[in-house]
Amino acid sequence: RAGGETVEAQAEVACEVAEQVLHILAGQPAKYTVNIPFTPPEVQAVVSPYLETANIIGKIAVQLSHGQFESINLHYQGEIANHDTSMLKAAALTGFLKPITEDRLNLVNASVIANQRGLRIVEEKDTSPGEYSSLITMNLNTSEGEISISGTLLHNDTHIVQVNNNWLDVVPQGSYLLFIEHQDRPGMIGSLGTITGTHDINIGFMAVGRKTPRGHAVMVVGLDDSMPETALEEIRANPHITTAKLVKL
Repeated sequence: RAGGETVEAQAEVACEVAEQVLHILAGQPAKYTVNIPFTPPEVQAVVSPYLETANIIGKIAVQLSHGQFESINLHYQGEIANHDTSMLKAAALTGFLKPITEDRLNLVNASVIANQRGLRIVEEKDTSPGEYSSLITMNLNTSEGEISISGTLLHNDTHIVQVNNNWLDVVPQGSYLLFIEHQDRPGMIGSLGTITGTHDINIGFMAVGRKTPRGHAVMVVGLDDSMPETALEEIRANPHITTAKLVKL
């Protein structure tokens, strides 16, 4: 007997249906609507490839954040800014909300759930050409400051190209990404490698973004394995490291 056919499962589904009917009768949108509004094929051709990029940006931003959420600014630049970006907004919010809610998320209800949580969301478009044909940036404002993540699509792969105003190039692959903000100094990469080696954590790739030599920098490290809190504490103990946060993809 399939799990969805049990008495308990059928009772839960019936309760959810009744709740949705009450929501609609009260003038509220259905929370678990699955029908996406019609989008012209020519718009889908441009926007749809960037759905994963938007989703990943949201997922990274929320896991790097501190404090209470205040607002989200979504900035679209280049070709995608000429089109309806509602699907990209929904994809970004789905990635953002997934780590912090037990609600079942999809491209239709993500905006509804974000509004219910009191998130103020602003979208901006800039059709002028930039370094990339299209670029999506999420600026997440919290009570503790701002997180900024930018991504684009190159050769059909999502690339994270900016983290807190530091330009780099990361293809978010694997299971985990380690984000480290630090002062660029000799031995930083070696120190990190020693810690990961001691804890039997395999590094898949590493990228560093900086404005000037020996200045403020961001290091993004792709890990094949999770990192225990003890290892993160060892990394944070380095006096040249400001923050070190693990992101699950």
